Amino acid sequence: MLRSLQPLLLASVFLLGGLGLGTHRARAQPARLTVALDAAPQTLDPRYASTPVALHLTELLYESLVTQGDSLQFLPQLAERWEQISDTEYLVTLKSGVWFHDGTLLTAADVKTAFDLLLDPRTRSRFQHSASKLESCEIEDDLTVRFLLHEGLPESVFLAALQAPIFKLQIIPGRGSGIPVGSGPFMLTNRSSEEIVLQRHWGYHAGTPNVEEVRFQIISEAKTRVRKLLNGSIDLASNVIPVTELANFRTPAAQNDFSLLERTAPSYRYFAFNTEHPILQEVQVRQAIAHAINRKELVALLMKNHARLATGIFPPEHAFHTSIRNPLHSLESAAQLLDEIGFPLEESRRLRIRLATTNDKEQIRLARLVADQLARVGIEVTVTPQSQGKFWQALKSGDFDLAVVQERIHGDADFLHTLFHSHQTPEKGGRNFARYRNLELDSLLESGRHEQNPAQRMAVYQQVQRLLLEELPHLPLWHENNLAFVSKRVSGYRFHPTGDFHAFRTLRVN
Repeated sequence: MLRSLQPLLLASVFLLGGLGLGTHRARAQPARLTVALDAAPQTLDPRYASTPVALHLTELLYESLVTQGDSLQFLPQLAERWEQISDTEYLVTLKSGVWFHDGTLLTAADVKTAFDLLLDPRTRSRFQHSASKLESCEIEDDLTVRFLLHEGLPESVFLAALQAPIFKLQIIPGRGSGIPVGSGPFMLTNRSSEEIVLQRHWGYHAGTPNVEEVRFQIISEAKTRVRKLLNGSIDLASNVIPVTELANFRTPAAQNDFSLLERTAPSYRYFAFNTEHPILQEVQVRQAIAHAINRKELVALLMKNHARLATGIFPPEHAFHTSIRNPLHSLESAAQLLDEIGFPLEESRRLRIRLATTNDKEQIRLARLVADQLARVGIEVTVTPQSQGKFWQALKSGDFDLAVVQERIHGDADFLHTLFHSHQTPEKGGRNFARYRNLELDSLLESGRHEQNPAQRMAVYQQVQRLLLEELPHLPLWHENNLAFVSKRVSGYRFHPTGDFHAFRTLRVN
């Protein structure tokens, strides 16, 4: 437990109240929200958080200079405005009166310190890819920072770099390194293996949240999450109830207590091939596996029509969506490809691979269905379930052959750079878990990053997506819907493209 943080955080609450920022503290009944999580975050340090649950939680604790709206457009968050001075220079004016959780005000010096840390190769943060866009961040005055770019970029690419979290390091006596402190709507007060507790930030610049305390209960078993929802122990479960459990909520009693919210989501679930594997580095093997996997069957069995079959990385409503037909399910084509490249069927087996997944039961079910499908063409699959932490560590270290992964899709197509560029492997801060290396693709990604003409930029990313379909470092599976069960006590919850918990800033608990 982070007991050492409590005196600091409580002191900041009293300090902010004394500054007149807590004038509405007195309430007859404190508003508390209990939320179900399916796994514990490996870290809540914004520099290294990479799992879905860690990303959702850190977005409540830390904010960035810019954020994204409902249509994935860029909007000011800690920034008041930005101004382009030249092709390689921007001035960003900060909002005044932004308080960190420790009771200090945000200044340009804090922004510079945060970006210097994030861009330092020694930090090895997940924002390391920003270093290839920005040359430096300089202090202009207390509320103005000047960003210099290595070269001219489309504004959307520059703004995407400004989504890095702004934090300061609080030095705690007896600890070797500083603890990141944010300015988000909630602050961390307690953390254990079973529960994470956040309290509202009285000094939050966009208005004090209505919810006083959020308790995240970590419940690994889906049936336990369902039971706790039905008995009223949980107020909200977003994207942690499998579609196979939906029947439990069709009773009159459940419908009286809960609302089911569903919305299409900018998500992307896929199989990542380890292209450094001695067998999977052959594109024909990846193509054969793609032909052997019946994706329509997987969506029907696992998602029960609560997902859309992916025709690429971007969902249809995304500005850079390119409709490309994925490899058709064909056992004959799969077998023929494997025969041609020297993997004949011998004693019912051609080759053997490992399929890595988390120990979530639905993910294991997906992996075993895929293993059954691949067995029909002589590919023996060993399913290797593991905890979320170990699974993500395996992705980062390359200790897998095939893995089930999910990404949140960002607004700009430059997002593809961190997924596929040769220099964006996990050890360099990127998410190229496939460890895919293709000089032609690198050149296209660099061209798309710097192209200023919108039509020509779209054409470049269409080429990128066609090349990815041919080479298959990923096999797209589906774009699944957001599904949330929300207690009738809760009002104002809504989905947001940037995270499940974005609405916590404004929702109410009755």
